[in-house]
Amino acid sequence: MPMRLGFGETFEPKNYADPRDQSRAQAYVSYAKGELTEALVHWRQFPQQALDANDLRLVAECMAEEGKDEALEAIEQLRQIFPVEADAVLGRFYYRRGQFEKATEILEKTFVEFRTDPWPNRDLTERTLQVAQYMVDKAESDLLRLRLYHALGRPFSVFKSDETRRTARLRLAMEIEKDNFGEFTLAALEPEEPNVPWGGSFLRTRAACYKAVGSPRLAQAERDLREFNAEQPAPMGELVFSKQIPVEGAPKALKLSSTH
Repeated sequence: MPMRLGFGETFEPKNYADPRDQSRAQAYVSYAKGELTEALVHWRQFPQQALDANDLRLVAECMAEEGKDEALEAIEQLRQIFPVEADAVLGRFYYRRGQFEKATEILEKTFVEFRTDPWPNRDLTERTLQVAQYMVDKAESDLLRLRLYHALGRPFSVFKSDETRRTARLRLAMEIEKDNFGEFTLAALEPEEPNVPWGGSFLRTRAACYKAVGSPRLAQAERDLREFNAEQPAPMGELVFSKQIPVEGAPKALKLSSTH
């Protein structure tokens, strides 16, 4: 089963007669959705040995989500095959333990490793970047956020998960500067140019930042924001109908004479 996962195959638990295989398949279905706690519940229904790297990755990451000591053994087993992935999972483990400084240290190392190693699993990479975004709110100081911000400053190998990386970096920058936009937010925005994400929150942040720092891109940013706002439907309470639309079959209103 795990070997087939490597070829991008999806699992239908109902296609397996053996309850053990059904449980294993359901664990992979949940894992593919990022439902780590649920995946571990299915895996544990019938305790079994991990058969290959896919199994090890699932078990290690899902156990790390629990934040219990037993995850460390699974992480070290994964390290024998994929050391960079093991670091990514270890970062999640320390985050879940509330050890944010240790989590930052491991995630820094992981993101630097991602720059040169093209092999880490893409879904694992995405979820590890999500942990960095969780740290926006949970980190104990702006110093930890700043360390992650710098660690995300360069693309990963083969530009893997690049949009998510840039989004995480921008969120960190905004939290560090707390709407007093400056060099960190500016540096996070500039790689998005000129084909920027077309969303209200991003465009508002972009225009506000460029105004604050006096960027020569301000005029374009304000034009883009006006264009985006003009494209949005008016709230229902603000809709004004210039004329009533007649309904087929409805009686016509009587026209009153002006004569007496």
